[in-house]
Amino acid sequence: VVDTNFFAPLINENTNEFKILNVANLNSNKNHELLIKSFHNALLDQPNLKLRIGGCGPEDLKLKELVCKLGLENSVSLLGKLTRDQVKWEMQRCTVFALTSKYETFGVVLIEAMSCGKPVISTNSGGPSSIIKNGKNGILVNNEQSFEEELGRFIRDYPSFNLNDIRENTVAEFSNNAVVQKLLLIYLDVVK
Repeated sequence: VVDTNFFAPLINENTNEFKILNVANLNSNKNHELLIKSFHNALLDQPNLKLRIGGCGPEDLKLKELVCKLGLENSVSLLGKLTRDQVKWEMQRCTVFALTSKYETFGVVLIEAMSCGKPVISTNSGGPSSIIKNGKNGILVNNEQSFEEELGRFIRDYPSFNLNDIRENTVAEFSNNAVVQKLLLIYLDVVK
C-alpha cells in the first residue's frame, strides 16, 4: 500500500538536469555499485544527468570511494538517511527512480515514486516484477549485466512515458482503497 495522498505529483522544476533517484539502505543487496557504474557510463552520452542516492548503511564509505574514483563528485550526491518528508521531496523532484537490488520482496519505494508520477527502472529481483509493466510505468531489467545498457535506453525513452497514467494506475492498484477492496474480495471468497 502507498499513501497516494502523501506521495503525490509535483510539477517539475525548470531545469536541464535529468535526476535519477534511488532511496535504499546502503548494503550489498541494494547493489548501489551497479547503479553508480551504470550511471557513469550513461553520463558519457548525456552530461546533464544527476544521480541522488538517499540512505545509509555499511556500504556508505565504499560508495563514496567509488564516486571519487570515477570522478563523479559533481554528478552523484549521497544524501544520507532521509526522513519520510525528505523522501517525498526527493521523489517529487526527480525525473526517474532506479532500483538495482539483487533481491526485493516487493519494492515499496517503486510504488511511492510511481505515485508521484515517476517512471521506474529496476532489476528483476523478485517483487518488482509484480509492479513494473515494461514501457508503461518503467522498465524491468532481467539481469545485472544488461542494466547499464537498459539505463541508457530508459533515459532516452523517458519522453514516451505518460506521467499522469503512471500516477493514475498506481492509485488504482496500490492506494489504500484499492488494496482494501482486493483483500475484501479474497476474504469474501474464503468465507464462501
